Amino acid sequence: MPCQSLTLAEPMLWEAVSRYARRGRKAVVLPSVVIGLSIAVVLSNSNWLPCFHGAGGQHVAVQDPTISMSSHLHSMTSPLSRLQPIPFARKNSQPLSAASSALPSVLSAASGLDRHPLLALVSRKKAKEAKGYTALSAATQEGGMASGEVGFIGVGIMGRGMALNLLKAGRSLLVWNRDVKKAEELAKEFPGKVTVTSSVAEVVQKSTLIYSMLSTLEASEAVFPSVLEALTEGKMIVDCATLTPERMAFMAGATTAKKAKFLEAPVSGSKGPAEQGQLIFLTAGDEDVKKASEGDLEIMGKKTFYFGTDVGKGSRMKMVVNMIMGAQLNAYAEGVALAEAFGLPANDLYECLKLGAMNSPMVQLKGPAMMEQKYPAAFPLKHAQKDMRFALQMGDEVGLSLPVAAASNEQYKKARAMGWGDADFAAVAEASRLEGKKNS
Repeated sequence: MPCQSLTLAEPMLWEAVSRYARRGRKAVVLPSVVIGLSIAVVLSNSNWLPCFHGAGGQHVAVQDPTISMSSHLHSMTSPLSRLQPIPFARKNSQPLSAASSALPSVLSAASGLDRHPLLALVSRKKAKEAKGYTALSAATQEGGMASGEVGFIGVGIMGRGMALNLLKAGRSLLVWNRDVKKAEELAKEFPGKVTVTSSVAEVVQKSTLIYSMLSTLEASEAVFPSVLEALTEGKMIVDCATLTPERMAFMAGATTAKKAKFLEAPVSGSKGPAEQGQLIFLTAGDEDVKKASEGDLEIMGKKTFYFGTDVGKGSRMKMVVNMIMGAQLNAYAEGVALAEAFGLPANDLYECLKLGAMNSPMVQLKGPAMMEQKYPAAFPLKHAQKDMRFALQMGDEVGLSLPVAAASNEQYKKARAMGWGDADFAAVAEASRLEGKKNS
């Protein structure tokens, strides 16, 4: 196995080392002469985290971050019983040049290591919240975190949260937004980390890897021609918008024609998950872009699905997910209206659902909004209705009847006509409430 180079960067040791491990390395050791401690990563299955360096060249990693560090330490048999816990990271570590002779070695895993009890030191959630620690970023030919400038197009409701997580993780961004004030606000929050460009073409020209998060199909159609014109060989586009599969395929083809590369990466999640780095990415497209962006996608999300090189499959999955979500929320909205029509408290309905089998994050998040009739936009209703429409079009393509989704789409259309388009999609409840008032 060839030696892989690591360089010290910011801000968290755990994040990058574990990311490196999840890409399939068998064992990686950072010598203690580099930062005053040794880090060992042994990968037998996915999602193992770096944890301990033991005597005699033995190394162990962890699989289950919920297992207590002390509960298994004394039960381990020789030679693993000689393992000693080490600090996970140390503040104020000195940078290490990629050309340094003290680069990590790739070692063979100890025989039978993966059959021994595994120890946990820290959960991923807590590690991602850590502040001020040194991090490692992989600099390999196989990718994982692209080098060079990174561009971000669109910092609205979703794009802002995504960009914030990249910036907090140490990325510097070239940013363009149709409303320049939003980009300038981001630059004020991260002085020296955000460069606001005068045009979308400038982002593309100065960046190697470009993320795009535009809110609508119309916005994409308005902006993409400028992106395409500025594309040159080797540029990489990751489009995170929710568009039709046909639109994504068109952009991928146009990008490839310019000898650039394209990955569709629509997200499941709204404003809160975007800000918390808890998005779900549904990707398809160029494998090189997938590898180059995977580190960033891990920072911005909790899971990335890859559906192969056929662009459009990620968007189709997104439509299916959002169709189910839209129908579920509309069913809840109709239940609220029906309960209220019979004088039953909506709060009691909410509590009943929370305590039963139908409890879900959707109920917990949107129930209070429906009861209070206050709908600050986490996912605008007009966008939810757009996705319902796209899903119905998919059904038409294959002759599949989607009656529940079709009926829900009509309710979202009514709510839009009532002026709730820019509100959160929980405002679909107002369409059912209006019908109840008409019939009372």
